Amino acid sequence: MASPATNITTQFEQQLVKSTTLVFHVNLFIYAAIALVALFRIPHLVALFGTPSEWYNGHFLRYSPVKQPKVSRSNTSNSARTLVGEDTHHDRKRRGGEKDVSEVEVKYPPHTAVVPRQLRTMLSLSRVRILDGYSIGQISILAMYFYALVYATFFKSNPFTDATRPGWVAISQFPLIFALAQKNNILGSLLGYGYERLNYVHRFAAKLVILAANLHAVYYLYRWTAAGTFTELVVRPKNAWGMVALIFMNIMYFFSTSFWRNKAYNVFLWTHSISMIVILPTTYLHQPSLLPYVLACVFLYGADRVMRLFKTRIATAIVIPLPGTDITHIEVPSLNAGWRPGQHVRLRILSRRMGWLGWTEVHPFTIASAPDSHDCLIVMCKQSGDWTKRLGLMSKERGYVDSESKVKVWVEGPYGGPGRMMFASFSAAVLICGGSGITFGLTMMQDLLAKDLKGESRVKYVELVWVTQDANSITPLIQLFTTLIQQSVYCPLRISVYYTKPLTSKLTFLPDPDAAAHLPITLHHNFTLTPGRPRIGRALDAAIMRAVSLGAGHKDSQGITGLAVGVCGPTGLADDVVRAVSAVDSARKDQVGGIEIHEETFGW
Repeated sequence: MASPATNITTQFEQQLVKSTTLVFHVNLFIYAAIALVALFRIPHLVALFGTPSEWYNGHFLRYSPVKQPKVSRSNTSNSARTLVGEDTHHDRKRRGGEKDVSEVEVKYPPHTAVVPRQLRTMLSLSRVRILDGYSIGQISILAMYFYALVYATFFKSNPFTDATRPGWVAISQFPLIFALAQKNNILGSLLGYGYERLNYVHRFAAKLVILAANLHAVYYLYRWTAAGTFTELVVRPKNAWGMVALIFMNIMYFFSTSFWRNKAYNVFLWTHSISMIVILPTTYLHQPSLLPYVLACVFLYGADRVMRLFKTRIATAIVIPLPGTDITHIEVPSLNAGWRPGQHVRLRILSRRMGWLGWTEVHPFTIASAPDSHDCLIVMCKQSGDWTKRLGLMSKERGYVDSESKVKVWVEGPYGGPGRMMFASFSAAVLICGGSGITFGLTMMQDLLAKDLKGESRVKYVELVWVTQDANSITPLIQLFTTLIQQSVYCPLRISVYYTKPLTSKLTFLPDPDAAAHLPITLHHNFTLTPGRPRIGRALDAAIMRAVSLGAGHKDSQGITGLAVGVCGPTGLADDVVRAVSAVDSARKDQVGGIEIHEETFGW
């Protein structure tokens, strides 16, 4: 007759087989769902690869000599257009019958809508916000993932008698969590999204895993305590390593809450890194059969670190304080290509003037200049924390005397960006920025106008809406805005700046500072400054009207290809934009070919 101990061991092994099999099939379901979405996104990938300027950039920073557009001698070719240089759209109208001196070949990017026309209503519904910063679409994804893990945990299993199931569910999600955590995100590459767009799934999945790990541990802790064997069993190597892994999981969770991410990001970062390094080997020591999951995580982490090295450039940067603002302007002359508009880099300042540990801190900044242009890589750093304040002070040490300060920088990237959404393939674009999010608007606006001059953009109208607190914030950008409006030859550009704080001083950039009493202020043709908050719906209506009414030409060879809306700023601003887009009548959306949104929101 078998002993009770033998029966318990046999029962445990049977439960283990059931748990591993069930968890394996649940994982298959999760990855099959991801593969299905990736399959649905293939047409967008094909369109991206059909545009060399899009797929060639966005991976590695580099320096590229700026080439002049290729000139075609034919003045009658249907596949050619004129390069006019600095002439404005209105200057060309006045000259009327003058013939063009040179023409460039057009290479308009192919356009692929994010969803078919029949699904636009469902797309609009998925964007509706129901929680702070979360849409119905995002909540639906998290709910389906939650149900899959609940099913894996409780199907034909009682957590009060079977503690192995929650443990297997927890470890089975490690590779997914690690994949979503990396900057060079394998899943993001398959789906066409940057790592920051999928971070909400990473955070949610990690919380569920930590919950499952605690369920797994509580069962044994309770049973050992009730039997009076806690002190005897907890010191056994297998159990002790499991306790260490659990403790560091809970430490990781505590220091990853929004309080630590927003108030002490470096504490969050270091505890995350140290905990991860401890959790993987202790998990293996706790249960050696989990080695495949541990090795998968090690591979994902190692591959990301290798890619980061390939994406890293150490260069000399010019640091300039912008007078009258709390913004530090950084230029890297040795880099001028390799990114796509809207992408960001991770910046590290290699200088003792940033403090003894300042060189260890890395911060993300959106690139503010267009790629493949005469400009170099430019970022603008707003003073919002200790590190950026030290950077501002460092720039002023010699900045006000020598106009600039040079320093070594560690630049890693590019990352993020619009993914497979090509703004140049749409018929119109509206860029809405809040505060320092103007860097997104600058790079996107400059890139669209540059591509328009080279015959590589279908966009017929661009509007930039910038919401800032202080009206004087526009002072360093007035000349750039004016120049861009003058260069908007075939693609009219409108810039509307709104300020939300009452004026406490005169506007120094006006010829007559007292003119602020007459609002709104027209600073230049198509460039206005207005107090209050923008009417986003009005900007969308204007862009739709321009996209539809401006005459059909070669840009409309695919028909009217939709309105691209880009928003960069606080979560509240993104929510307002989504509501404004949802409020647009369905007939108007169909008329313009649909409205697609790209969001970049502040926060960790």
